[in-house]
Amino acid sequence: MELEYFRPELLKLKRKAQAGDRQAAMDLARRYLNGNFVKIDEEEAKKWALKAFEGTSDEELDDLTYL
Repeated sequence: MELEYFRPELLKLKRKAQAGDRQAAMDLARRYLNGNFVKIDEEEAKKWALKAFEGTSDEELDDLTYL
């Protein structure tokens, strides 16, 4: 499938993530990690995963371990 077809959706997702939308950032991280409509890029995946947890308190991170 042509990756360029998904470019507008990807740009919209990146704008949301850059504006602080954690879900959008995690979606981007997963896409880059798994190659979902983008080329696999572990560094880009890491960047977006870190952005998703930016500003998260230690308590909130601890809560994730119980999910």
